[in-house]
Amino acid sequence: MQTAGLFGPPAAAVCVSEFPPRVEPDGDHVTVTATGKRLSLHGKSLPALRMFLSGAPVDVEQAGIETGIDAGELADILIREGLCAELTDELLGLYRAGPPAQSSNEP
Repeated sequence: MQTAGLFGPPAAAVCVSEFPPRVEPDGDHVTVTATGKRLSLHGKSLPALRMFLSGAPVDVEQAGIETGIDAGELADILIREGLCAELTDELLGLYRAGPPAQSSNEP
């Protein structure tokens, strides 16, 4: 569920692309390719990008502290472009529950 900033800036975000995004550093820029999109971002964003695109939930404030960039702005871009989603309580519950159980009908 996307809240589109209805409740203020996201406190946490998680990558929701179907396949792992391709991250290509190139000097002062880094290119991210995923979900049919290609984004060009400043190279300083690379450590935070790797955090946000890892597939694990990321606390935006902590990401900013650890990487020294405005992680909120980066999270907004990634959410707006559909690579990440705001980590709602419902989505966090899915991460805490772990992977789905395998069906007993599978070979």
